[in-house]
Amino acid sequence: MRSLSINLTMEMTQIRNQIVSSRLSGTAVIQRARCILLAQRLIKFVEISRIVDLSAKAVARWFRRFAESIEALRHVEEKGIRALLQRAVLDCLRDAPRSGAPKLFRPLK
Repeated sequence: MRSLSINLTMEMTQIRNQIVSSRLSGTAVIQRARCILLAQRLIKFVEISRIVDLSAKAVARWFRRFAESIEALRHVEEKGIRALLQRAVLDCLRDAPRSGAPKLFRPLK
């Protein structure tokens, strides 16, 4: 069940590996980076889902989203600023903004 492939550059691979081994990134971001890492090793989504404790559907979704972002990441990488590329890779692994009005904070009187 894999129709997309991801060809990361050396720089993107290093950043992904740093995210996977990081303790500073959020748990969900690390989990998604691990999905990408395992998928690149040609492990099936069902097996990845067992390893990272996500559904196979979620693994496929994150793999697809990341694959769709590769061209944009390459454009960022061409600028030659590693911090910018790192931020872009992290943004690809974060949740998309949710629709709806933001929560309002109202202090007690």
